[in-house]
Amino acid sequence: MKFDNHVFRFWREQRMMTLEEVGAAVGASKQTVSKWENGNVIPRPAKIRAIAKLFNISVYDISDLPPEPEMVSRSAILEATLQDPMFDIIIRSWGKLTAADKGEVVEFVSNKIKEQR
Repeated sequence: MKFDNHVFRFWREQRMMTLEEVGAAVGASKQTVSKWENGNVIPRPAKIRAIAKLFNISVYDISDLPPEPEMVSRSAILEATLQDPMFDIIIRSWGKLTAADKGEVVEFVSNKIKEQR
């Protein structure tokens, strides 16, 4: 199995996440995430899927695992989102938040989405 550690690093940096934050989100230590990013260790398939879900990309974007249908559609959504001018503002602001504040933002957005349904 292949894992593209350079693409992994790109998406982690794009999301302005620390190694520790990625590890906490996917259930791995900071040291393990560092090994993935440096190409010393290949994550297990379940972790690759968790990473893809975290970054909202297809598993195929970072590995040779077959993409899950849901993740393919998320890649299309991501592509459209990148074209939205507000996206850049949100991403720049996200990096300035604490981990606790990020959690509150995610909860707020989730509630807003539920209200719209």
